[in-house]
Amino acid sequence: MIGANYDYLLVALDGATLRNEIGYTLAKTIGEAARQTNAKVILGSIFVDLRTWFLEVAGIPGEQVTNGHLDIHVYPPKRLTLSSQAPLDPELIVKADFAYSDKLEEGFSVDDSSPAVATEFAEIYNACGVSHCTVKPAAEYAVGINPMLPIFPACELLDWPKFKDIGSKGEAWSLAVAAVKEIQGLSIHGELGQKASTETTEAGLAAALAAWEEHMIPLDLQEFNRFHHAVKLQSQGREHLRVCLSYGEAEGKPMSALKELLRRVDHPKTITA
Repeated sequence: MIGANYDYLLVALDGATLRNEIGYTLAKTIGEAARQTNAKVILGSIFVDLRTWFLEVAGIPGEQVTNGHLDIHVYPPKRLTLSSQAPLDPELIVKADFAYSDKLEEGFSVDDSSPAVATEFAEIYNACGVSHCTVKPAAEYAVGINPMLPIFPACELLDWPKFKDIGSKGEAWSLAVAAVKEIQGLSIHGELGQKASTETTEAGLAAALAAWEEHMIPLDLQEFNRFHHAVKLQSQGREHLRVCLSYGEAEGKPMSALKELLRRVDHPKTITA
């Protein structure tokens, strides 16, 4: 890796893995490979304020690094069988190494933490003519992702109800939405986060999630989320929320809903929906 001439380096480890010993070593190695070159890094790992951590560890200039993530929903059929709400060829899906759904407006998203990196990468991606890469303002990108993470442990506690029914789940759903609002209000999310926290409601968030679920048909979104967030990336999700909690407490905020959600999901036998 060191000494090679790279145009782009795409980091695809989950956020929790990237921050452990192995990931730390990888970040240092990427820094050595990219330093004093024109290599551009797409940090495709989801985690709160991860770019700040990565720049410090890798030791490369900020103009070389931007955040990004895959919006295509991908899963390995050999590990997971998803029900479908429309006629598909199940035998063909089973034979595939990966099945995917690219139904959102973007198949990939990058933020403008480094505008040059983001713009150039999006141009290359969009040249495929099949999927689309969107460039988002960094603040909008962070506010769109970080506060979403409480939703999945709440769904885990409720045994993954359909999003169209999530608004009827009473106190457990209220707790999840309160935790979402606490994360939106963290200082790292600035004025946009404060505005989102003020505007977010239980009914509004439930409606947005139900619309996402409906749009993803024939993919069973909650079955996908059960695998993706409660099996594959559960450690990332938990650690993400714990770091959000620590950020809030450092600001003198009680973060009581997030703290209670984490307590419940760590001790699920004590929970009633």
